[in-house]
Amino acid sequence: MEKDRKKLLISGIAGLAVVGAAVFVSAQIIKATNQPSFCGSCHEMKPMVETWKESSHFGRASCVDCHLPHDNIFNYLAVKAKSGIKDFVGHVFHEGYMNDPEHWIEKRKEREHYVFVSNCKRCHSVLPDNFFHRQLQRGEIQGDCLTCHWDVGHGPSLEMKIGEFFGEEETVSPTTSPEDSSNLKNVNVWESDCAKCHNGQAASSEKELKEKFKTPEAFVKAAKESKHPLMAPYKNNEESLRKAAEEIYEN
Repeated sequence: MEKDRKKLLISGIAGLAVVGAAVFVSAQIIKATNQPSFCGSCHEMKPMVETWKESSHFGRASCVDCHLPHDNIFNYLAVKAKSGIKDFVGHVFHEGYMNDPEHWIEKRKEREHYVFVSNCKRCHSVLPDNFFHRQLQRGEIQGDCLTCHWDVGHGPSLEMKIGEFFGEEETVSPTTSPEDSSNLKNVNVWESDCAKCHNGQAASSEKELKEKFKTPEAFVKAAKESKHPLMAPYKNNEESLRKAAEEIYEN
């Protein structure tokens, strides 16, 4: 009987040690794979890490702070495992989309599937008091954080970095530098830039702008005279504004 108790005690201690070691190792793996340096170790993620370092979130929020849910540990680990397996398979077996710049740019347009707005609210629990936030809180406009602040995680230069990295510079978006018009010929300015805010929720839609400003010239003039802070980078780039006007008024 005494021997059985000793065996049971030893087995219990050994079991706890194994479980403890497994938990410790798992925690270290999770911690290591949560680092931006780990994410950037796959070559196709380098533009994302580089642009994150240039963004307003660098030093404040890392990859997992935005791209994984934090509502509970089980959901966090489930999404982390699912995303990790998908990225690992794509990286190891060189699936075409992993090296396709258009894939990554298209995914940015679907940002609501890859960034959790609940995480924005987790950090920004108190919103600055401004016109748009007051409208949003009153339910007068539709949308969420990503509707307006779509570029805070990687800055406006992500498309340019992706194009450079994958060797397709024509992928460059005018958001990369409002003062640089060298790539406008190959870009739909309205769709790739303006429409991100002018969607009828955060700001006037294409239809509403055309009703308000009857001609492309009136549209450009109003844009150049706009006092909205988000328009500041674009006001002096008349060529870009004229191309955007050309695109929406020809429809």
